[in-house]
Amino acid sequence: MYAFMARAWLSRQWTGASAEPSGVPLVIDEQRVWALPRGTELDVAGMDLRVNDRGMRGGEVPARLPGEVRLMTLGDSSVFGHGVRETEVFSVIAAEQLSQRWQRPVLSLNGAVPGHDSGQSRMTLRTLSPDLSPDWVVIGSLWSDVYRGRRQSLPPRVLVVRGVLRELALYRLLQRLLAPVLSSESIRWIADAGDISPLSPDALDAYRRNLRAMARDTSQLGGCPVFVMLPAPMDFDVVPVPEAVAAHRGVMRAVASETGAPLLDGPALLAGNEGWRGLFIDQVHPSATGHARLGMALAAVLGELGPECS
Repeated sequence: MYAFMARAWLSRQWTGASAEPSGVPLVIDEQRVWALPRGTELDVAGMDLRVNDRGMRGGEVPARLPGEVRLMTLGDSSVFGHGVRETEVFSVIAAEQLSQRWQRPVLSLNGAVPGHDSGQSRMTLRTLSPDLSPDWVVIGSLWSDVYRGRRQSLPPRVLVVRGVLRELALYRLLQRLLAPVLSSESIRWIADAGDISPLSPDALDAYRRNLRAMARDTSQLGGCPVFVMLPAPMDFDVVPVPEAVAAHRGVMRAVASETGAPLLDGPALLAGNEGWRGLFIDQVHPSATGHARLGMALAAVLGELGPECS
């Protein structure tokens, strides 16, 4: 009886969900709600997936080499590299290109996590960056903020706190105690633009604050922020993109301008293409070809600025 009552009340505060559609397992994280499992090697949909001991996609972070430039990325599954191999992710491609151009080692640090919104990316930056000392921080948070009002895919019993419980330190204890009585749901991933959440001024303000905070925190750590505005198949439609998408992109453009940070405009980058097929694997995630385009473009933007962040 008590379990039923607890479940009925908490279901209004928490959302449980199934594993992320790419098959990437996620674990509970006290700072960021969920994260990648540290120190694992997995086979996900026939692809090898490495997660290092810091919970980042890729191999272990080596000691810093003389003259090395570190490029860290933040965002959700599009930045993480859903559906593409580790070596095909745009940040890895950008690092390889910049290393050749600058004639010095450039290390890609993939700090993106499937489903993370800008608030969680901000926490990733604060948690991992002081130790990693990135020179450039690529901020690609977008889709998980645009779709934040819709349920997204998480692993069983990873609970996203909503409402007043988000402010309570007690929620972590309740989460552990009541996990057995909270059922998981099979949550559909983004299917089409019709699933985009209605534009919320409060959500948009939170997005703006998080982008500003990430830019500020990066600068305080001695690095430089760079924003990446992610494209999508909807950019090839004859009708304008949904209002919520346009508004979030507008906020990113404005924050980049006010902070003096470079901006890679993904939709503009692909504007000359005849269509989106071959560039994306679904409605939001770039394919290997799409990542290659983004990686080359990012390298071009940063290559002009030089390895020394200033």
